[in-house]
Amino acid sequence: MDTGLLQFESISKTLSLRFGASAAIFHAFRVLIYVLGRTSPWINFDLKPEFHSQQNGVIFWVYFAAILSILGISGVFIIWIIIKRKNKENL
Repeated sequence: MDTGLLQFESISKTLSLRFGASAAIFHAFRVLIYVLGRTSPWINFDLKPEFHSQQNGVIFWVYFAAILSILGISGVFIIWIIIKRKNKENL
């Protein structure tokens, strides 16, 4: 029986998880910059000077983005831990 297709499925699952995890991490970094730019001492550091006065929106969305980003990174780490445990059991 040929296992080439099964190996391809395993590789595609690994690649999709890696790409998904890297996208979540990059997005979390982008959200971190957004949150720091709307709160803290560096207010509007990520905007051009002509757009500073237009960014006085509701702070709820800043915290909402930060919380969802933290949940995404937590999900990446939880899935990573589950996969590592599963691989240890299979060895």
